[in-house]
Amino acid sequence: MVNIASRVRDIRINKGIKQADIAEKMGLRHATYNRLETGARRLRAEHIPLIAEALGVTMAQLFGENTVESEETNKS
Repeated sequence: MVNIASRVRDIRINKGIKQADIAEKMGLRHATYNRLETGARRLRAEHIPLIAEALGVTMAQLFGENTVESEETNKS
């Protein structure tokens, strides 16, 4: 089972978004967001909708219920 932090990281990388951009959209410091994404700091329930919005995905997609297209796929 893939944990949510790993899923967030994979989606962010596939979409070509930088950690600093997500952190800014969430109102967090880059270092704080990095710890959330790497699992060094636990994601709280209130982080989930903020991350989903910043990534441009649904919460269901964050939890792996639907697929997420990469930027490359969208350009085709």
